[in-house]
Amino acid sequence: MCSVFSRLSGDQLRVTWKANDLHQCVFRDWLLQWREWSAGEWMNASNCSEADTTTDPECFLDADFGATNARELRVKRLCEATEADSEFLYGAPIRWISPSLWEVWAGPSASSVAHVDVVLVPQAVEVALNSGTPTGQFSLCLNGHNVTITRADATDGWSEDLWIRCDLQPFADSATPPAAPLELTLARDPKAQNPIGCGRWSLPGKMGNYGPRGDQPSL
Repeated sequence: MCSVFSRLSGDQLRVTWKANDLHQCVFRDWLLQWREWSAGEWMNASNCSEADTTTDPECFLDADFGATNARELRVKRLCEATEADSEFLYGAPIRWISPSLWEVWAGPSASSVAHVDVVLVPQAVEVALNSGTPTGQFSLCLNGHNVTITRADATDGWSEDLWIRCDLQPFADSATPPAAPLELTLARDPKAQNPIGCGRWSLPGKMGNYGPRGDQPSL
């Protein structure tokens, strides 16, 4: 399997994923589970399409807008012979604040560049911290629903638990400007389906309220 995708559909979260070659698996079912990030037991999703290998599977979950903790998802392929079951594939933890505002976990990084799928195509993005003192400067480049984070003031990565805050609305003019100057603004073709924008931002202060960090998920 490859990436797990989450998309909003009204007040429901539509979760889809792509299946690859079955190899030695005689397909039996898909198993999608969710939980509050690093807290509680994994729960099975029940509102799912009929198990099939010829169409893209999907499940629906309540979006749970305004929840304190982020939610994480994982999915695996079940086979008739359990030893052929796939490993769990994890999606990045996401906290839905409202239908137009959400945060995606980017985590620490040993590299100066990291890539995050932020689910939808936002009009504005910024770096947010879970807790602690903000350090460093980061460049965010947005291409559709993919964000590239680059450490702009050092050649190594970062140890902070970073989140990407996304908004379907452009940030208001009255919003607090970034401490680091905007390095580059790209003109956007109004007909373009995948807008691209880049800017340099200093890391803002604490934003959001999350539970304790657990194991780093696979992105």
